[in-house]
Amino acid sequence: MAVLAVATALSGCVRTYWVKPGATPSEWEQVKAACLLEASRQVPVALTYRLQPGSSYSSTNCDKKGRSCSTYERVTPPTWQQEDTNAPLREQVTRGCFARNGWVEMTE
Repeated sequence: MAVLAVATALSGCVRTYWVKPGATPSEWEQVKAACLLEASRQVPVALTYRLQPGSSYSSTNCDKKGRSCSTYERVTPPTWQQEDTNAPLREQVTRGCFARNGWVEMTE
């Protein structure tokens, strides 16, 4: 009996999983742990930070005669976003490890 294990959910309804005929769930967990460890040792996390600029919006509403006015202002502050630039390479190392251990990647 083949063990089907969902490894990565990709965009939309596409799912990627690994199959190895005759493998048990325990074997899947052992290979998964070993491959993730191998990938993290070979390709460490490399965080980069990117500043997303803020924005502001204001509008003024006045009565019909233009005597009484109120101003509404909405400000969105700038934010920092972090990204692991090594994530794609680490994923490749993980996939190579699974393949070396006899697992076949499938998508549906």
